[in-house]
Amino acid sequence: MSTRRILIPVILLLASSALAGVKVSFEESVDFTRYRTYAWGKGTPAARGNYQEWIVAAITRELGETGLRPATDEEPDLLVVSVAFAQLEMAIQGGYVHLTNWNFGVITSDAVGSGTGHLAIDLVDAASGDVIWRAVAQETFLDDIPRKKIDKIVKKMFRNYPPG
Repeated sequence: MSTRRILIPVILLLASSALAGVKVSFEESVDFTRYRTYAWGKGTPAARGNYQEWIVAAITRELGETGLRPATDEEPDLLVVSVAFAQLEMAIQGGYVHLTNWNFGVITSDAVGSGTGHLAIDLVDAASGDVIWRAVAQETFLDDIPRKKIDKIVKKMFRNYPPG
C-alpha cells in the first residue's frame, strides 16, 4: 500500500475531528441567576435551513439544561441571538487522463471543498438591550457539517453557563 493511500485518510480524519475553537465572554457584574426565561431575537441564520434548525435545537437544549425556559405569556428575561456563516473554499484537483474502452483519453478533475464555519451566540438582557454573554466558535470542516458536530460545538459553548 502506498504512503499516499495511508496519509490521505489520516489527514481527512484529523481535519474532520478537530474540536471547535470556542471563546466565551460575559459581563462580570451581571447576576445570571436572575434570568429565567428567553425568547429568540433577530440574528443571521445559517444559509442552509436544516443547519439553522440544528443550531436552534442545540441551543434550545443547552439553555434548557441550564434551567432557562422559553417565555410563553410573559416578557422574556433574555433574548437569544445567533449568527452563523461559513467561508468556503474550492480547489480543483486532477487533470488526469483516463483511457476508455475506445482507447482515447478523458481528462477528469475533482472539485474539493473545505471551509470554516463560524457561529456566534449572544444572550441579551431583554430589558436593557445589553449583550451580557457571548460565545463564538470557529470550526474547520470538509464538505458538510453533520448535526452531531453542531451539537458538540454548542455544548462546548454552554459548558460553563451560567458563569460565576
